[in-house]
Amino acid sequence: MHHPFETIPQHVVRRVAPIGIGVSSALGVILVLVLEAGPGLSGLAQLVMAGSVEGAKEVLSPWSATDRIYVAFIAGFDFLFGIVWANTMALTCIWAATKYRSSSVASLGAPLAWLLWVAMILDIPENGGYLLMMAGPVEAPWPMVSTLALYPRVVIFSAGVLYIVGAIFTASTKEPNAQNTRKA
Repeated sequence: MHHPFETIPQHVVRRVAPIGIGVSSALGVILVLVLEAGPGLSGLAQLVMAGSVEGAKEVLSPWSATDRIYVAFIAGFDFLFGIVWANTMALTCIWAATKYRSSSVASLGAPLAWLLWVAMILDIPENGGYLLMMAGPVEAPWPMVSTLALYPRVVIFSAGVLYIVGAIFTASTKEPNAQNTRKA
């Protein structure tokens, strides 16, 4: 399986990926800071994970109009954030695939990059679901839609992070051996 990012030269990937990671991190911090001014990260997480009309109503009941405005802003901003982090992670998975010694582990990079784009797409029903709940009335299927979109997205994102971190450790252990070989 191939991914379009595999056509990008590795020297470009090595330059672009850190920029994407920096921009993703900055956007993530902004999201959290804005969200904490409203119902907080835990409040939004509770809404997205409510999974039922009753649970969502319970979470939303103490929210003020201002809290809902903050979360609506977050939803809009999160669409941009999703595009940035998913593409950054996909690109970094393609880089990571070049760092693994095992061809079977390296071959996971492209499918994982595709799955990260799927995760980005899953952000749409997740955010859309909680926006519709906040606009009211809270009705089925929106609490379940948000919840069902969240879990695979988190699993895919976590798999991407683990793959990338594994590649970083592989690269850091591979390079000193290569340097020692050259010295000998």
